Amino acid sequence: MGTTSRRNEVDTFLSSSAPDSLNNLTQSRAIEAYNGNEGDNIINHLDIAEGLKDALVRYGFKLDSLLIMQPNNLAEILGIDEYVAKLIISAVHDIKNKASTGSNAQHRIMMVDDEQDIARLFTIALQDNGFVVDVFNDPLSALSNYKAGLYDLLLLDIRMPTMNGFELYQKIRDIDDRAEVCFITAYEEFLHDFKRLFPVLEEVDCFVTKPIEMHNLVKIVKSKVDCN
Repeated sequence: MGTTSRRNEVDTFLSSSAPDSLNNLTQSRAIEAYNGNEGDNIINHLDIAEGLKDALVRYGFKLDSLLIMQPNNLAEILGIDEYVAKLIISAVHDIKNKASTGSNAQHRIMMVDDEQDIARLFTIALQDNGFVVDVFNDPLSALSNYKAGLYDLLLLDIRMPTMNGFELYQKIRDIDDRAEVCFITAYEEFLHDFKRLFPVLEEVDCFVTKPIEMHNLVKIVKSKVDCN
């Protein structure tokens, strides 16, 4: 499918999913996503997610038709991975239904994940719920920039190059023995090592598997920081 055809699909999708005013706001984002090479058929899903976010936050439009849309259909229309489509739908759901953010504004989160797209989507959901989020895609950089007492919670991917999340947390504990953590991974086989290395940590809120819907991630983070 050519670039123009893909863009028309996106424009049609946005028009059918939201009021005209929202379509006008997000349409420019869809067009901007095609400013690359003519042969590129994949829309930048982050541009669309942020376009929807900006419009929702500013004008409070309803997106009921988007919220009931199946991830596989959204993925086909936007030319993205189905998992990312699910994250976008979940993120829009959180933006629409987010609670008051005042109680979270003082909480600071360190997120470390080598998958930049996933880290950014997680960040959007947390920031829209009032959290301050510092994102690192390199665990060594996260370690060198860590400051004791600055963060209320560490969200750490486990499988990363140069240093895995377990190793990173252990080194951070040498700096700050009060650091709270939640590991996030797509690999359930790490659960055995988690239990062996950190027997005092609760699996239910310290070991989270991907994919995870954004409202569930926000719920876990809120629970962790509110208990501290």
